Amino acid sequence: MSKEKAEEARERGNDCMKKGRATEAFFYYTDAIKLNPSDHRAYSNRSLAFLKIQQHWHALEDAKKAIQLKPKWPKGYYRKGQVELETGHFQEAVDSYKKAISLDESDPKLKEALEKAEEEVKKMKAAAIRIPLISICIGLLIGIPIILADHYLTSKPSMEGYIKLVFLVLFGMLGFAGSWMYFFVLTTYRDAMLQPPTEPKDGDKKEENQSTIPKTSKETKTTKPSQGNLNKSRGTGEARQRKKTEKT
Repeated sequence: MSKEKAEEARERGNDCMKKGRATEAFFYYTDAIKLNPSDHRAYSNRSLAFLKIQQHWHALEDAKKAIQLKPKWPKGYYRKGQVELETGHFQEAVDSYKKAISLDESDPKLKEALEKAEEEVKKMKAAAIRIPLISICIGLLIGIPIILADHYLTSKPSMEGYIKLVFLVLFGMLGFAGSWMYFFVLTTYRDAMLQPPTEPKDGDKKEENQSTIPKTSKETKTTKPSQGNLNKSRGTGEARQRKKTEKT
């Protein structure tokens, strides 16, 4: 019964994909997988849905799962190649398509996909030669006018002899470094597309405000005079009063 419901959910997902509703199709495919986790077709179809909504890592994982469930099924490798081609991993896509063709040589769609991936590999190799050369030339084109300006527009040129050559080489190296930086950023970006999503980090916890106990003023101790001291002070006062009356 669950397999029948899984098949129904998968078919609904297929209908959504035909209408261009990849996000809605994703939910149907997910339901199909929950009802029948061993269905390699549901993983393959959800891989395509993920690819349509730019969730490349999930798309690749579902393609790998489809291959794991049915290693001799060419479409699993085809899905894997689609993700790799989309993310600029052209050589990996070539390998995936070749594996798919080895399992089904009669499918023209696989051969067409392989040709496209191989063409991208050729373009990438050509760019690896062309872009550094262009960058070096740009560096030289920037350096040469500076040398000419120093030679013809100043009364006393600051660059003579081999210094000019060193200056040109320096600008050429800067151009080459720019091309290297370009390829580094491009490769990093492509690799990042296939990285698993990071878990959201918890925000820094707010420190609990400790309740401060208000400081109480120190109580001043008052000493109660004893009865003897009172009598003594009274006697002293009476004696002083007698002396005053005798003088008068």
